[in-house]
Amino acid sequence: MENKITLTLLANAGVLLDFGGRKVLVDGLYEAPPPGFSPIPGDALQRLMSAEPPFDGIELLFFTHEHPDHYSGRLTELYSAKNAPKMTVKPDGSYRRLRLGDGFEAELLPTRHLDERFADVLHTGIVFSFRGRRILITADTDYTAETFSSLAETELDAVLLNPLFFSALCRGNYFKGRLNAKRYIIYHLPFPQDDSYKMNAALERSLKLWDGSRGEAIPLTECLQTLTL
Repeated sequence: MENKITLTLLANAGVLLDFGGRKVLVDGLYEAPPPGFSPIPGDALQRLMSAEPPFDGIELLFFTHEHPDHYSGRLTELYSAKNAPKMTVKPDGSYRRLRLGDGFEAELLPTRHLDERFADVLHTGIVFSFRGRRILITADTDYTAETFSSLAETELDAVLLNPLFFSALCRGNYFKGRLNAKRYIIYHLPFPQDDSYKMNAALERSLKLWDGSRGEAIPLTECLQTLTL
C-alpha cells in the first residue's frame, strides 16, 4: 500500500501534509501576524481559499493554538463555508486521539507554549501516524519544559520544529528530552523581507553546528517548498 507523505510549506508554521492522498492543513489559515512573522503570500492564499492544487481536497484542518500567526477565526470560517472540510481540530481538549481510517491517526499532545507570557495559552503538539510512519509537529512548544517522553522510544520519520528549538538541539542545551527522528525539518521562519529578528541568519549558524549523524536537517524557507518523505 502507498505510504508516501508529502509536505508543502505555506508560510510560517502553515503546512499542508498529504498522506497518500489524505490532505491535512496545519496552522495554515491565519492573517495579520505580528511583526517578525510572514503573512501568507497573496497568490498562495488565493489558491488555498479556492482549493486549487496543491490545496485541493483538504479533509482536515488542525490548529496547534490560536495565536494570529497560526490561526484566524474569520479566515477559517470563510474557508470552511466554501470548502467544507470534514473536521476542524483545535487545542480545546475535545480530542486526544483521532482514528481517521486506513492506517491514519492523529494524537494530540497538550504542551506548554514557549515563553512564560503565554503559559496559559492552550497549545498542542501533534503526532500523525500513517501506515507505520510518524511525523511530530511541535509548533511553539516550550522545549525547556517539555521532553516528549512518550515518544522517547518511537522512531519518527520527521519532526517539525521552529529555529529556536532546533538551536537548542544543536547546542545541547535547554531541551532535556530525546527525539529519535530521521529528519529534523525547521519551519516557522519568516520570509527574508519580514525577518526583523534575523532568524534566518541564526538558523544558518545553527546548521553549521548540526551533527548529521543524528538525522537530516532540512530548512523550509520558501512558500510552496515541497518535501517528499
